[in-house]
Amino acid sequence: MFILDCSSDLKSCCNDYALANVLGIVKEIIHVIQIAVPIVLLVMMVVQLFVLMHNPDDKKNVKKIYNKLIAVLVVFFVPIVVDAVMLLLTNSFNAASCWTNAAELKEELSKNRTIFISDTSRVPQVIIDDASKYEPGEERTIGSNNFNDFEHLNYYNQSGSFAQYTVCENGAKGGKSVAATACGLSSYMAARYVITGKDTDFMDFCHEACRTGMFNGNGTSWEFSEVANSIYPSKYGIKTETMEKSYQAAVEELKKGNVVIPLIRYGTPSIQYGGFNGSSGMHFIVLVKYDSSKDQIYVYNPTGVNTGWTSRDRIEKYVIGCAVFLKRASRS
Repeated sequence: MFILDCSSDLKSCCNDYALANVLGIVKEIIHVIQIAVPIVLLVMMVVQLFVLMHNPDDKKNVKKIYNKLIAVLVVFFVPIVVDAVMLLLTNSFNAASCWTNAAELKEELSKNRTIFISDTSRVPQVIIDDASKYEPGEERTIGSNNFNDFEHLNYYNQSGSFAQYTVCENGAKGGKSVAATACGLSSYMAARYVITGKDTDFMDFCHEACRTGMFNGNGTSWEFSEVANSIYPSKYGIKTETMEKSYQAAVEELKKGNVVIPLIRYGTPSIQYGGFNGSSGMHFIVLVKYDSSKDQIYVYNPTGVNTGWTSRDRIEKYVIGCAVFLKRASRS
């Protein structure tokens, strides 16, 4: 993946968040050195000046003072020159862009936000923010595996038209945004559409999740959809339960027409290699369908990153290998 335009979106100025995070730490260390070392050297210069005043003939002290002055200038101004050069080269190559925007990107990552990374290797797809504008889905029978309306799932992207809305009404539970914390809710709505063919009103579902406790202020607690008195199975037509954490178990569920919802760890560094977690925390995705002819699984990622048909190797490494748990979703 690569980013061409850095002018309109700061977060798109570096497509390697692992590198940006490391450079952010390096820049902080350099900034401390840039300030602390010259102060220490200046104090030492003052001490040597006092010594020189008492002993004007001591030529060694004069040389030491000049050396320290040069060191102060070098330590203070070299980072400024490097920053200026990197700024000029920002649009020329990715490392310079990451360096220039490292502090801002590191701050974004520290907020545990899921950040959308565009992928120019894929054909752009229009995200429609009104479910009624999509062609109606077909209700599927239990055990069927005929889902093919992958584009429709884009309606539930947390990085889409609802990204900047707060999950809870009136800023309740910290006023967290859809883009930052709604991966679990997006995954539930997408899973429902795959299984039942029925759409869900995006923001109504989010607000309801805040009231029921399914959304806890930081993310989604799927257990609230599984308790005995939960409204979710009867209202939305799907039930979920924890399942075995293995590739073959996931394949068997997909063959039955069910979907699998993993909660995965190990965030930003994996994105550039084909992973799915673009946050510094944990992230929900949906395994939608299995293609036995290619041994591939269609992965729906609520951020849009790396959504699509995915090889077994990538699934085992970046989904099964990173999973906290897998949830089986089926018709209730």
